[in-house]
Amino acid sequence: MISFLFTAGLLIPYVLGVGYQTYDNSDAGYKGYFFANNDTSFAFIISITFTARALWLQLAGKWNMRLLLLLVLYAGNIICLLLVGTKTGILYGVTVSVFLLVHLLFGTGYRSTLHRILIWIASFLAIGWVVFRGIHYAVEIVEGTYERIVYFYHLYDGDLVRLLTSSRSDFLESGMTYFLEDSNLGFSFLFGQGFEYRLENFGRLGLIEMDFFDGLFGLGMLGILLLVLMLGYFSWLAFAKGERSIYSYMFLVIVMYSFFAGHVLFSALSSTFLGLVCGGIILSKKE
Repeated sequence: MISFLFTAGLLIPYVLGVGYQTYDNSDAGYKGYFFANNDTSFAFIISITFTARALWLQLAGKWNMRLLLLLVLYAGNIICLLLVGTKTGILYGVTVSVFLLVHLLFGTGYRSTLHRILIWIASFLAIGWVVFRGIHYAVEIVEGTYERIVYFYHLYDGDLVRLLTSSRSDFLESGMTYFLEDSNLGFSFLFGQGFEYRLENFGRLGLIEMDFFDGLFGLGMLGILLLVLMLGYFSWLAFAKGERSIYSYMFLVIVMYSFFAGHVLFSALSSTFLGLVCGGIILSKKE
């Protein structure tokens, strides 16, 4: 249901021709009336994962109207990731689609041989459509994002680290310098400098957009220690023997996204998804 609401919340404004681009002063990406780019991309990363799992289970079970709805929803998730146009979101959507296809063709038991034959035929038709028509539409959607990536590639003189991290590597280096050169380093090292203090005094360099480093600079070693302890506890719950589930996998994705792209621990939208996943981990263990 959450996946459906997010998908409708992006596609309806897009069809109506209203809303905003993902990147200011650029034709790259589209985010409708959602606020932050990374938050929106993160929401669809979570959504497409659960939609893919529901679709896989439905294909392996009884085929009914729910299967058609899940197919439409999955296609909507893919379109939304392409529309938002972030590098991480597009790459994740392609990866999940390839994994789902391989799993459906070679790793799923079906109720009958006829179901398996139909899956193989539908898969080859879908691949053919993607190759001959779908890629053309996808390229049109992400054309602005591609041009933006090429622009920054030349601007950074081919520095792939800066390009792939969207300059976060530069922000991290400068942010660390400000942190270590603070006149009250002892206090800052233990308790941080505060998020608002960094933004007011360092401007754009006060926000790295990598949650663990922002946590370190804002909350200090004691704050980041508490954060690591909490995440470590849920990691232990998620990957305990016999307890692994879809929530375990999503928790790993969230932690990695938080470390490299940020906008998870300190964003209302993304941290809500984190809370739902942590709740799922606890409920799975109780069951």
